Amino acid sequence: MNLPAANEPPDPATGPGSAGAGRRRSLPWAAALVLALLAAWLTQRLLTEQSRARLLADQLALAEVALRSSQQQLEAERILAYRHAENLREQSTGAAPGAGLQLGVLTSALEAAPLAQAVAVWDPGRQEGLFRSEHLPPPGPGRDYQLWLSDPQYPDPVDAGVLAIGQTAAGGQLRFTARRPVLAVHGFAVTREPKGGAAKPGGPLVLSGK
Repeated sequence: MNLPAANEPPDPATGPGSAGAGRRRSLPWAAALVLALLAAWLTQRLLTEQSRARLLADQLALAEVALRSSQQQLEAERILAYRHAENLREQSTGAAPGAGLQLGVLTSALEAAPLAQAVAVWDPGRQEGLFRSEHLPPPGPGRDYQLWLSDPQYPDPVDAGVLAIGQTAAGGQLRFTARRPVLAVHGFAVTREPKGGAAKPGGPLVLSGK
């Protein structure tokens, strides 16, 4: 049997320090792997955030288009309302449009029906008028829409009658009269009142205008 000499140095490949040296050599590779994984995760996160930002930008652009469309539709409805008013003027008198007549354009006070609107023409000489509504929702069971005229000579609005709009009708046209003599109309309003109308406006405001 051959025994190593007492003063022979240990083999570095098999000595006690070889395991520690191996671990030290593997540390840079482990750190590089961690950094690579971290870089990949950050890259993926950046791509995800960029995709989300593009999606939000697209949604914002669509919302702006929808808003412009709504504004254009409202403007078109206003133009139509004025055209209806001209037709009502001609129906209410054989004279030229605007000869002593008072025109009111009523807009919606309902959040659920922003496109609801109406036009009213009042003839103070004949003490009668014409009213036309568009996109007005049904008043509901046991309710009626009631028209009111504002005249400075009276402390309360003047009753101009219940609007004959059915529970399924979106609008209509009717001729109306006031319950008192009206010299000058400073405003028109429509409220929702109990069936048959009320002596004074007490229900929620539906339409208003001058």
